Amino acid sequence: MTAFVVIVILVCIGGFIGMLISGNNINENNAAVEKAMADSLKKSYPNMSDEDALIKAKKLRRESSERLREIQSDISLNGKVMPNVICAHCHTSGQVRMKNVTRVTKSRVNSIPGKVIGLGTNSESNVKEMHCENCNMTWDVA
Repeated sequence: MTAFVVIVILVCIGGFIGMLISGNNINENNAAVEKAMADSLKKSYPNMSDEDALIKAKKLRRESSERLREIQSDISLNGKVMPNVICAHCHTSGQVRMKNVTRVTKSRVNSIPGKVIGLGTNSESNVKEMHCENCNMTWDVA
């Protein structure tokens, strides 16, 4: 990624955070962020027209918000990336995600009367679920 794209993404995220803090109308904040991005584009590309800069700014804002949603979805699905953890299956580091989950274990009584009336126990245990992005394997660590 070029430095310009990084700056544009940071401006989008900053505008989004500012919108959350101020509580203003979303459309007004989107327009302000897009205008600031278009001005930045005009400075970097002086030959670009105002209309083209605004269209490009809208596209970049939309792409960055979609990417942010993807990252948030990955975090909620598989947890945060643990850069120092090495995958137990493919032995790569920096690709393993971890999240805390609760596993429920069900056990049934082995006696005939217990089976007839459905006796059993449920036990919960907190484990760390690891997921490798490289080999797509998921495993638990106690």
